[in-house]
Amino acid sequence: MEQHLPALGRLPPSKITLLCRALQLGLCIRCSYRMTGYEARGFYSLPDGDLQLWARNAHQELMATVDLADFVVSTTTCPLCLGMMQRADELCTELVETTLKSSYDKPSQFSFGLNMPKSVLIRNVVAILAIVGTDLVSPGSPLRTLVRQVVDMKDALQDALRDKVSLGVSAEYTHFQGLKFTVEYCHEQSSTGVWDFFKKLPRNLYTNSHREGPRDEVSVAGIKDTLSKMTVSEFTSYCTIVVDNWTTTSPLTWNVTLSHEPLLLTGRYCKLHRRLPQTPWVLNGERKTATSLQELIAVPLLRFVLPSVDFDDPKLHASHNGCCPASDETEPGAELCNEPTAKTGDAPAAEEGDEPAAKRCKGVAGTPSPTAGHQKGRGFHTYSNSYVDGLYKFHSCGREDIDVRMLGNGRPFVVEVLDPEVYKFTESDLQKMMEMVNSSDPEERVRIHSLHVGTQKEFDAMNAQLDQRCKSYRCVVWAARDMEKHEYLLDCVNNCKNMVLAQRTPVRVMHRRSILVRDKTIHEIKCTLINRHWMVVDLTTSSGTYVKEFIHGDAGRTKPSLSELLQCRTEIIQLDVTDVL
Repeated sequence: MEQHLPALGRLPPSKITLLCRALQLGLCIRCSYRMTGYEARGFYSLPDGDLQLWARNAHQELMATVDLADFVVSTTTCPLCLGMMQRADELCTELVETTLKSSYDKPSQFSFGLNMPKSVLIRNVVAILAIVGTDLVSPGSPLRTLVRQVVDMKDALQDALRDKVSLGVSAEYTHFQGLKFTVEYCHEQSSTGVWDFFKKLPRNLYTNSHREGPRDEVSVAGIKDTLSKMTVSEFTSYCTIVVDNWTTTSPLTWNVTLSHEPLLLTGRYCKLHRRLPQTPWVLNGERKTATSLQELIAVPLLRFVLPSVDFDDPKLHASHNGCCPASDETEPGAELCNEPTAKTGDAPAAEEGDEPAAKRCKGVAGTPSPTAGHQKGRGFHTYSNSYVDGLYKFHSCGREDIDVRMLGNGRPFVVEVLDPEVYKFTESDLQKMMEMVNSSDPEERVRIHSLHVGTQKEFDAMNAQLDQRCKSYRCVVWAARDMEKHEYLLDCVNNCKNMVLAQRTPVRVMHRRSILVRDKTIHEIKCTLINRHWMVVDLTTSSGTYVKEFIHGDAGRTKPSLSELLQCRTEIIQLDVTDVL
């Protein structure tokens, strides 16, 4: 033990007094040190025998000058941590064994998610008041001031675990990244009194805004918020837990689950077919198309990243309740024709021109999301009605309609695998994954390229640039008048640069979009005649432009429009996105 002393230092006499009082209450040696506020890297991972020897020596030295009670170390279950600190070594062994037996790649980083019994938060305050002494604390003192003077139990437990787990799995401990060990502790005997305590509180003290589960339960956040607002006298008035009867005999149990931070497989896709929706199209539980672009891309990648999952199991497939994405994201793209919504049984509409407002969750199984918790991004469409529920999310930089092709360099996309088993890839692996996607569809409707493992920073940067992105389109347009006799009008249109449009929300989407006038820009436009009534129109627009409405005018809701500029009725027949710049 002496080898640890120079690095760890010694407790001052006032702290030794607190340590001895904590031990007399029956607290374990680690919780007793927590009550002194002592922190040192790796301290709580030291063996019990070393910690007890150090405390005993400090007690004996102080006995010569101060009258202290006898030094007692309890061998029963700690009434404060309920055995969590005492059984840390047992948990370490289980975490290491679970990792080695799992189907996950060997981790390079790991983190903890420790969900402790809610009663520990209340017992922690009871212990502090008993050790410090209520006679030495002002009744009006806020509890949060006292709680901050001790080491948080979760921090101490992580300190007890991380070095041994790191050695066992040969990985580095981090706070949020890599393989995550989620430990759900359960101690039924101590949990029964939590709601009894809270239901006695007056309305001005009781906080449960983050309530989870049944009505008679209180969340961890609710407990913390409530305790932070209470004074010492308020707590002692309502708390029925006292140190004289807080011992427990029921066993502490826990459940360990492994998960990994989301994997962001990033690339670009080209859509080469005019009868392929971007996301699954389902109406009243019945699929309207056999597949979707999302599935053609994501499922082959998931087979590589999640080798233990049986993707042929019908139970794995999502049961969709609708085909349209739940979020109101923008489509800075275009479509061919007015598409009825899912209510009428037609394809999900691509929203070309609404304000970018997509949000992404990480964390995701269901989270954070990069993330992570996590994470918000503007412009990227996120669809939670995945082909395989709970395994991934598909994000794209806008979306095209079922009848619109995506050509050129393709559209950026991200397949966010929420809990990947394989997350280390060579260039050969990525090339193989691209080949799996490109060869999985016999009709060759989708092609991807530039596949790589993205980062949260890269994803956020792409989102931040969405408002500045331009889109290029090519469309086939029919004009009602003989344009060979009015080529001067085409010349006028072709000479337009950075033409500003005022686009009122189109009729076809006004039932689900805010009624606004949006200023958009046609940066360049070129009309090339095929014959008297037919032409090819190439144009580059700002993000969010309703291209279809620009062509026909939408009954005057888009000004100016190509119809207005050519002084005749115009209709769009085919549309392709040629580039997402």
